Amino acid sequence: MRARLRGALFSREAALVVLGAIAFGVLFGLYMLRHLTEPYVCNDWDQFRDWDWSAVYTLTHFHQFPFWSPYQCGGVLLLANPQSRILTPFFPLHLLFGTLGLNLETPAHLAIAWAGGYVLARSLGLSGLGAVACATAFPAGSWFDLHVSVGHLNFLSYAYLPWVVGLVQLANRQRRAGWCALAGAIWALTYLEGGIYTASHIALLLAFLAFAWAIARRSPWPVLSVVIAGLFALGFGAVKIVPSVEMIMTYRRGTGAGDHLTIVQVLTALFSRTQNIDRGRLGSYNFFECGAYISPVFALLAIGGFVGSWRRAWPWALAAFGFAVLALGNFGRFSPWTVLHHFPLFSWERMNGRLLIGFTLCVSAGCGYGIDFLSSRRWSGGPALALIALLAGTLDAWMVGAPNLVQIRGLETPLTAPVATFRQYRDPNDGEMLRINLANMGAARCYDPLPMPRNVRALNDPDYKGEQYLLGAGQLRLVQWTPNRLSYDVTVSQPTIMVVNQNYDRSWCVTEGNGEVFSHGGLLAVRIPAGEQRITLGYRDRAFAIGAAVTIATLLIASLAVARETGSRHPASAAQARVA
Repeated sequence: MRARLRGALFSREAALVVLGAIAFGVLFGLYMLRHLTEPYVCNDWDQFRDWDWSAVYTLTHFHQFPFWSPYQCGGVLLLANPQSRILTPFFPLHLLFGTLGLNLETPAHLAIAWAGGYVLARSLGLSGLGAVACATAFPAGSWFDLHVSVGHLNFLSYAYLPWVVGLVQLANRQRRAGWCALAGAIWALTYLEGGIYTASHIALLLAFLAFAWAIARRSPWPVLSVVIAGLFALGFGAVKIVPSVEMIMTYRRGTGAGDHLTIVQVLTALFSRTQNIDRGRLGSYNFFECGAYISPVFALLAIGGFVGSWRRAWPWALAAFGFAVLALGNFGRFSPWTVLHHFPLFSWERMNGRLLIGFTLCVSAGCGYGIDFLSSRRWSGGPALALIALLAGTLDAWMVGAPNLVQIRGLETPLTAPVATFRQYRDPNDGEMLRINLANMGAARCYDPLPMPRNVRALNDPDYKGEQYLLGAGQLRLVQWTPNRLSYDVTVSQPTIMVVNQNYDRSWCVTEGNGEVFSHGGLLAVRIPAGEQRITLGYRDRAFAIGAAVTIATLLIASLAVARETGSRHPASAAQARVA
């Protein structure tokens, strides 16, 4: 009877959480929902929409997996790019609605973040109202609206941050590997959605919390659960991690650790009510890179929670302090950010102000503790004050951050009339990639943060020789052109070289005919023997195959672990039922 009652209460709470998450996503995504069918085109929106279009077009038009895209920068890795979002579970929206599927993702991720915050708070033992406060304060911060408004769509993955921490906490309390596996799967999902910063910041937050929890509980299990979750994350994410590591090692991006924010600038980023993308720079940053508004109401609740419930909340206060110090950046030779920047993955990162997103989640947890502390003071009208404070903080955060989602929009039309055969085109503006691609042309001038080669020649360049040509005498005819497969009829009287006007990558190989693929000045080229033949080039991503095998193996291991834990509980449950 009690079990049925608990099940009914849990089902009711779960339904209310889903409704609450949807309501939050609608409220804070309202400005975007009002313009849902209009494409956003400013800043980095063009880059992410272009990657998305390339993947969708490759799948639907050529029926090929989007390993390689000839549409950006003369040919780039698409799946392996750390910031690409092809493997997001929301990709079916893009297949159905094109690049407008990205618009739908914004309110959806807001809802996911809210639900995750609630699960996190309940895993910490907070009340329902405290859980609502924790769930609200994190995604209500201006960090979400600022980054999305300028097109940092890989930052949508921060919506999974509270989910990962909440599941690791459940693993700590119940000592179940199944929770670690699920936490690892969601942790991997942040990287699959392009969240390289998200994945690394999760590692930082869990390191702070695991250290504190291990001390508080006098048990190594908190550290062990984080390690297990991390191993599962590497395994589940291997399908993209392995190709990405190969790409990063090929195109190394050097970043210094010289970024710095003063304490006053950090406080400005957190509490200034002028939180919009048009605001001037904050130190060496554009403001939208570090803005993370926290309503003063939420901040006061968090302080109350950290002080009033210090025995339970101190790990979160420690983590908040750690993120705040890291966010200051390089303020000295041995500053934490400078030291951290020497380690793998972090050495690739910049913009230490982005660490304020992790700080915001710590404050959100403290806010939940504060609501519970205030609610326990019944003699002073605590529950009513807690509810009023929660509503006031939510309204304040909505008024400050949400309007940023009203952005510059434009028509998704080709730059010129589509050409019949694919050509590279150079536009002086690197923010017109999608419009160029819609005209069946590659954007020879493009934006990409990686130091990609820029060797192709465009049809409007004076030394343009075509999309394929021979360095010696002979005849060359294009038979088939697709992103991952190129086919040519070649007739030459003596050995020569065929050059394809795309960037070279070692995953290209000859799948039909005789020839040797190599790099000719950074361009894809084939050494061809004398004679008449058909040469077919195919893109074969071996790193993806290795990563996919690891991911499948990880899925099997996780399934076995969950099945074993589930099976081990059933006999005891059956025995209890017989005794009853």
